[in-house]
Amino acid sequence: MFRVMDSQVSIISYLGLTLNIYITIFVSLIWALFVHGMKLWFEILFGVWILRRISPFSKILIERLYRLLGLESVVLENKDLRGTVCIVTGGATGIGKKVSEFFVKCGATVIIADIQENKGRVTAYKINTNNSSTGLARYMYIDLSDEKSIRSFVKRFTYDYDRLDILVNNAGIGSGSGYRKEESNDFEKYINKVFQVNYIGTFILTELLLPILKVSFEQGLLSQLSEKIYIYVYIITFII
Repeated sequence: MFRVMDSQVSIISYLGLTLNIYITIFVSLIWALFVHGMKLWFEILFGVWILRRISPFSKILIERLYRLLGLESVVLENKDLRGTVCIVTGGATGIGKKVSEFFVKCGATVIIADIQENKGRVTAYKINTNNSSTGLARYMYIDLSDEKSIRSFVKRFTYDYDRLDILVNNAGIGSGSGYRKEESNDFEKYINKVFQVNYIGTFILTELLLPILKVSFEQGLLSQLSEKIYIYVYIITFII
């Protein structure tokens, strides 16, 4: 009888202690948020630094905490992409441009693959000018509606680089694109162009780059044995 009572007391004590810990953490967070204001940044980052030393699995919890607090940009900025090579199709403007900026900010070498040569070169120049990290942006021409252009791009890329860690298939023809304005009088021609760029061209590019993606993937698995954190995003397709 006494043993049962002792066990019950132990369980109750444990639950009480756990509850007190969670309450303390919650109150501290609220206190830091409303009383200290900008100090919250330092407290969160310092707590993240401690958690990363305790366990590599805490990375997921840390990112969830950032997102809960509306700090998604902090999550992206904390990614270490140094030494990685990325391709962003349609990276001269819009979403592709922002993705390229973030990757370079994280230390990656980013190939801006776009049909808009002038805008692509300007975007790469501006990213490099405003960048303080080890990342680098470089423009390469590609026309996803032309298979020869795609194969030429892959040939140039594989000649200059021996790895590809991230492929972002962002390029596509949408309702606001120049193609639609130019070909609005020929609906069939427009549909063929959309299908070629958004599907066929993207598929061919991905298929041609898969071998080098697989090589980088295998090397990345080995590098995880060190305590560094790497991101593997092989194919991200934005449907516009």
